[in-house]
Amino acid sequence: MKIDGYFSKAVYTHKTHDFFWEKLYEPIIDAIMVIADKIGVFQNGRTNLYAGYILIYLCLILMFGYYFL
Repeated sequence: MKIDGYFSKAVYTHKTHDFFWEKLYEPIIDAIMVIADKIGVFQNGRTNLYAGYILIYLCLILMFGYYFL
């Protein structure tokens, strides 16, 4: 704490750390950001590719349902 006279402002310099933010939330947010960066490669704005992604996804779901369920 720093005081420069009787009527001056007191300035506090001690900072607290949020345990839950540093140990729980921040690692989860960092992991989600890495995954979002990897997925962002597929988002290029071309409608034909989006239709292709949907077609591939539907084929994979049909194969999975046929062979594993």
